Amino acid sequence: CLGPLYNDAEIRAFQSKSDVVLAIGTRFQGQTTANWQMQVPERLVHVDIDPDEIGRNYPAALGIRADARRESAWTFSGSLARASVEVQ
Repeated sequence: CLGPLYNDAEIRAFQSKSDVVLAIGTRFQGQTTANWQMQVPERLVHVDIDPDEIGRNYPAALGIRADARRESAWTFSGSLARASVEVQ
């Protein structure tokens, strides 16, 4: 989630043109989404350790239950061996 950066017009414009959003360890709370006014594309990949949070505030095209720290290491290294994930 972009947090307070979402209040920046350039960030909103960039994000609104995205084809997909990868959200790792975010809860999409009101303060960080302009009270849920933030627009996200239909292709939202939501990664969270708590399966109840995946898709809670924004529908996820793909939900992955995983630890954010380990998932981030996997995402940026490209190694499946580093993360234990459960696709929902």
